[in-house]
Amino acid sequence: MKELDIRGDRPYKMLIEPGLLPEAGKYISHALGGSRAFVLTDSTVAALPSMPLATIYRSLTEAGYQVSTCQLPAGESSKNPTAYLDVVSMMADRGLQPTDILVALGGGMIGDLGGFAAATYMRGIKCVQIPTTFLAAVDSSVGGKTAIDLPQGKNLIGAFWEPSLVLCDPDLLLTLPATVFMDGCAETIKYGILKDPEVIALLRQTLEKIPERSAKASDSADNATDLLCQVIARAVTTKEFYVHGDVTDKGKRGFLNLGHLLGHAIEAWSCFSLSHGQSVAMGMVLEARGCAALGLTSSDTADEIRELVNDFGFAIDPPCTVQDILPYLVHDKRIRNNSIGLIVPDSIGNCHMEPYPADELEKFARLGFGEQ
Repeated sequence: MKELDIRGDRPYKMLIEPGLLPEAGKYISHALGGSRAFVLTDSTVAALPSMPLATIYRSLTEAGYQVSTCQLPAGESSKNPTAYLDVVSMMADRGLQPTDILVALGGGMIGDLGGFAAATYMRGIKCVQIPTTFLAAVDSSVGGKTAIDLPQGKNLIGAFWEPSLVLCDPDLLLTLPATVFMDGCAETIKYGILKDPEVIALLRQTLEKIPERSAKASDSADNATDLLCQVIARAVTTKEFYVHGDVTDKGKRGFLNLGHLLGHAIEAWSCFSLSHGQSVAMGMVLEARGCAALGLTSSDTADEIRELVNDFGFAIDPPCTVQDILPYLVHDKRIRNNSIGLIVPDSIGNCHMEPYPADELEKFARLGFGEQ
């Protein structure tokens, strides 16, 4: 088992182990105590053939918890104020007390909404994140950013509320559809560009092994699982580096926004029909091109990022215009004092942050999009 210590305002652990889910109740009880557990999930997770919802219910019950569940429709559209109020109302109906636990079993949407519900219910209860997507495993399950969306943009209502425990079972991730798995690849590539190029090589090796798993070759399956554990651990270690000492995102945590400035705007413009990973992958390419056009980085580095993202199979040409995404750019929550930090890639594995006037974001976007 890989055990990562995540430093923060309230330090916690992330456990990574194949077959961990059936043992989740034991680990949660030992680490956190409590008598009631509220499991929040979505319709996709609830319908998985591996039955993770039934597994976690049984595991928590066997550990002595009084368990209740709540299932939301899958998709980013469920991450809204109405759904949030429904969840916290159900928590109150089930009698959850400050010593009890919310278990977020799902991808980024469930993790974000569940974390926000835990942060605000009775001014904060313990939250366990159990990611069921690769993207959630390497990104949203750690770091303590929780939020819901508004029509004006993504994650505009939220709180910083670090989980009390993160449990990651890679067996849940290797059976994901390729398009869903690739969302996690985009964030992992981001970590490679920021700080750890080796994680990109490990990710390539993992992808090479996953198709062999479907052929029931146990040695390939074992290799894929082992590689995936390594990738997740390295990715989370990089994220922890940037989050430590800056949980509330006022300094170095901003580096994790690489690709998210234009990526989030494109994602919101699409009404979330474009996935977060695809949008961030595209955003990294466009932002690198914009930085090169401003003379902040070399065109060679921008081209290298474009080729890297393209090689992994992501679309790199935006399906919209700058005019389309402008309403979402001006509502970006990272704008402070009419300035935003551009994450500038100097090379693969090395980036710096450059302050940029928020009232010139249209210009930056046009440079990235190649609109003159």
